[in-house]
Amino acid sequence: MGTHKDAPLTPKGREAMVRSVIVGGLTKAAAALDFNISG
Repeated sequence: MGTHKDAPLTPKGREAMVRSVIVGGLTKAAAALDFNISG
């Protein structure tokens, strides 16, 4: 799958962000800050 050069997250990046919420216990807002995207 092609990824747009300005895309904030790749599929693997999205997976890591979701894991940080589910496994790591971060809030969605905290995960957004950690991954430098708007929450």
